[in-house]
Amino acid sequence: MKKKYNLTKAQLGVLYTFDENGNVVLTNKNFIWGHLKINQEVDFIRLKKAINYCFKKNDSIRINLCLENDKLLQYFEDYEEQSLEIVEVNTENDVKNLENEIINRPFEMFNSYLFQIVVYRYKNGFGGVILKLNHVIADGYTMGLLLYEVLGYYSKTQNKIISFAYLDYIDSEENYPASKRYEQDKEYWNKMFEEGVPDIAYIPSNKENYSLLKATYEKNIV
Repeated sequence: MKKKYNLTKAQLGVLYTFDENGNVVLTNKNFIWGHLKINQEVDFIRLKKAINYCFKKNDSIRINLCLENDKLLQYFEDYEEQSLEIVEVNTENDVKNLENEIINRPFEMFNSYLFQIVVYRYKNGFGGVILKLNHVIADGYTMGLLLYEVLGYYSKTQNKIISFAYLDYIDSEENYPASKRYEQDKEYWNKMFEEGVPDIAYIPSNKENYSLLKATYEKNIV
């Protein structure tokens, strides 16, 4: 049985939205996506190895969500090599259709990977990767870094990828309330706000002031 972990505050912040009645509900529509275009003949065997290597090295990509006694938790799935079927395309419009398809494909939120990926190939051997990540496992910086790592491993310019375990971050947040740093931070912020909360620190509660955003990252390699 997989060990379960609480979600971090950052994760909880992107997992919920307002429904049409103003109720807070779980959403599967908060995501980021990136597109790596390679305008030269591609070694697709090596490209798929590069993608799998990066997925193996980054544990956050393998996060799954689950419900246990009505509580939302997460666990890390063991790495399994992804087969990554190659989609043949003829035109730029075909690639646009692939982008639209993956952007509009819903996530299965529980006991499932929270990423979707398409590798495509033109007849001349050029190609690329379209990657979509649920925001609970990645942010815009992560997307850019991940595609950079894929490219670095593929092009043999980066033999070793430095990775940081998301599990370490989960543990640090869990341990923070009992730490000396917590007491120091508490003293600092109590002093900072002893005269009241400044206007700039208020977050509006009206749901109309919120919106879901789709972040994108695109890299064109010649």
